[in-house]
Amino acid sequence: MSDYGTMWSCSPIDYSVLCHVALLLLLVIVLTMMCSCGKLLKSENEAQLHATRSGHTNFSESVEEVKPLTEEEKKAQLEKYRISVL
Repeated sequence: MSDYGTMWSCSPIDYSVLCHVALLLLLVIVLTMMCSCGKLLKSENEAQLHATRSGHTNFSESVEEVKPLTEEEKKAQLEKYRISVL
């Protein structure tokens, strides 16, 4: 008769390594930051800039992806910046 206890045993779990791996996975999953106003931001730097410009302070992590602008949206943004500079 074989001893199944030793046959299927594995080393003890190192919880510090497990926690580190879980944090790394979380960092990969979190794609964006979301402001309470609903604006999606690509990075923490963009969130800080948005907070400075808008006065908003309530942000959360999000798994939604920021979609690239269409050509029409790019033109509208350029026009908006041209008007604000003049």
